[in-house]
Parts: sequence; structure tokens; C-alpha cells
Amino acid sequence: MVMDTFADRIAAALEKEKADTAQLEKLGCHVEPFGQALLSDKFRGYLKSHPNKLNVRWLGDLLIARPDLLDAQVSESTWIGDSKIGRLNTQYWDLEKSAHSAHRLQQDALSLPHVYIWPDGISCSYVDDLTDDILIEGPYRGYGSGTPFWLVPKELTRSLDNVFGKEVLHALKNDGFDDDWADDVALTLSKHPTVLLHFKTYAERDHFISFYIDKQRKSETLLSLLDVIEHYRCAPIAELVKEMKV
Repeated sequence: MVMDTFADRIAAALEKEKADTAQLEKLGCHVEPFGQALLSDKFRGYLKSHPNKLNVRWLGDLLIARPDLLDAQVSESTWIGDSKIGRLNTQYWDLEKSAHSAHRLQQDALSLPHVYIWPDGISCSYVDDLTDDILIEGPYRGYGSGTPFWLVPKELTRSLDNVFGKEVLHALKNDGFDDDWADDVALTLSKHPTVLLHFKTYAERDHFISFYIDKQRKSETLLSLLDVIEHYRCAPIAELVKEMKV
């Protein structure tokens, strides 16, 4: 069904925000409304008719936080989410050019990562993922708002769990690393594809490095496990593995 009117798009957007909020809450997030959804139709009209192009018009729809990541002092634990609506039966997602430009500026100004949650509700992209070499010029189809837009290849997006479903494992178990600890990490990875390894101190980090060096020739299980963690590029473990391989 094609949404031709502004009222149709607003109604669909609000339903999508509710659905995305429910999905994020299942991943342990606290979610609250943000952006233009909090304004009246009249005030949205003021912003749209302003003689200057106001970037505040494109504030994201949701503020998202993971309390457990905040407790663990993980730097990426709060996001601005933009809940997208649109066609599902194509190879690309649509992204308004003005919105993307505004979000690039807002991300720096607000010091929070901005994430698009695509119409399927299970894939997403960081604003920083969508570089100029990835975005494709979108043609006008004769319906919708008529604003210029980009096409985003679906195969280059992330899963929702990859961004918002990260699990935190404290590095030390019983004051040391052992094969049981490695098994715990493997079990967590089997349920959550993204794991952050949290170190309270540099001493813990150095202890882990020593453990890794000692085990890397003795434990194929641990080696394959660390390769999986590195594959997902999760800080700080990815940098640790890189450091140890230099």
C-alpha cells in the first residue's frame, strides 16, 4: 500500500515506533519518545515553514539506553534511534537526503551515535555506516513526499541485535582466566552475536593478554572463540587481539 498523504505517513510512523520500541525492550533497552513526535502538528508546521532549513526538523524518533551497559561503563550504551517506514519488497531502503545530512551534524553535536532502524524492524545502520561510496541516488517514483532520497543496499545493514543486543562479560572469573571462563563466553556468544569484554582496570587487561598468549598454542577452542569475537569487531576485545598480533 502506497502512503500518499502526510497523515498516512505520520500514522504509519507512530505504529512503527511502537513496534521498534517493543523489539528494543526485548533486548534490554529503555526507550523513550524523542524528536518531532513530541510536537503538535501546528509546531511541526512552524519548523517546516521557517525561512531557514532547520536541522532540528529531523531529530530522531527515539532515545535508547541499555542500563546494564551504563552500569558497566561501556561508552556505547545510549543512542538516538530513527524509526524508518517504507517499502519492504526491494533490495534497498530509502533514506531522505535532508534527514541524513542533518543526522550527520546532530551526531557530532549531541555526542550520541545515531542509528536508523529500517522498515523490517530487524535491521539497522549507524549513520557512520552510510558513507558516500555506499549511498545510491534514488529516483522519484511519482508518489510519496517527493523529497530527494538515497538508496541504501540492504545487504550492507546490521542486525538489530548487533547494535542494541550486546552482552557484557566481566573479564575476570574467580580472580583469573580459565577454560570454564572461555566456555561461559562461548555460551553467551551462542545466544548473542555481539559480546563486549569489560575490563575494570588495565591490570585486568594485562592479565587477559598474558592468559591469551599462554593459551593460544594450547587451546583450539579458545583460539576459535577469540577469532569469532574479533570477527564482530567488538571493542575493546578487537583492539586487544589486534595488539597481540602485532
